[in-house]
Amino acid sequence: TDLPIWGEAALAGGRLYVGLGNGNFMESDEKPAGAVQCYDAANGERIWRYDVADGVHVRVAVDRDCVYFGSRDQNCYCLDRANGKPLWKKDLGSPVVASPVLLRIDGSPGCGCSVGLYVVASEGQVYCLDPATGEAEWTLDVGKGQKKPTLFSSPAVAVSREADGEHRRVYFGSGFNFFRRGALYCVEDVTERPIAAK
Repeated sequence: TDLPIWGEAALAGGRLYVGLGNGNFMESDEKPAGAVQCYDAANGERIWRYDVADGVHVRVAVDRDCVYFGSRDQNCYCLDRANGKPLWKKDLGSPVVASPVLLRIDGSPGCGCSVGLYVVASEGQVYCLDPATGEAEWTLDVGKGQKKPTLFSSPAVAVSREADGEHRRVYFGSGFNFFRRGALYCVEDVTERPIAAK
């Protein structure tokens, strides 16, 4: 490839999806460039490519219809999985160098209906986006009122059904003071929407 591949590849439906980009997690290249490419997993033939303004240093997330990823250009993107055409993009306010996480109805990679896209931006912004539109269902700025954190940690989402209903907890880590200290966060998503068909 013409640019380095940073994140883990995503494999779904016989296709391989990879993010590419120059620069690194801390800073952009003098001439920033990034892309996501889709390959035939059987023979390595490139099917499509979508270029963005800065590095894609993350693992892309895929569901039945779409590919989602963040970039150092501060945006989160959604592409049509079949042809790589853009469906939406959302400015998250700072470089995105952590992989997004999809919450799906059936919980299996590469298929099913996605009901939440969790993304963190490097300067402390945490988002739950609607996978269909890119609109923010909620946002949280963990750097508000304290020393600025750096978020390079991809979130993990745990779903539990308890006596009072369904709980979603979002876990992610951060670095402070030029990575001399850290913090682990657990945030509860209280948005009311089921994750399973009744």
